[in-house]
Amino acid sequence: MLAITGRGTGQIFDIGREGLSFGCLYPHSFPDTWSMDILDARGSHIRELQVRKIWEKKIGHPELSASYELEVGVEFAELTDEQSDELEFLLDNLDLYTPCSFLEVQRNQ
Repeated sequence: MLAITGRGTGQIFDIGREGLSFGCLYPHSFPDTWSMDILDARGSHIRELQVRKIWEKKIGHPELSASYELEVGVEFAELTDEQSDELEFLLDNLDLYTPCSFLEVQRNQ
């Protein structure tokens, strides 16, 4: 599953009803709010999701060329009814999804 942003495409690590986290191959900084798309291999494409950055941390390991340099956690902000329905459908049919709030877990770490 991919996160498509204005700064490129990253792999989604975790996703829930409140938000998601994704990895970036190259280090850069994200603004506090922006819009992004979610794309999965089954054909779901949720467009122009408004998100708010919760965290941004460097995670790269120089000895591993395939590792991600940056992890970003975002919460969803002001979803349209259509986006909410698409997200519900995606989560209901997804193995990555866990019912606990990943944002709560991350905030408590």
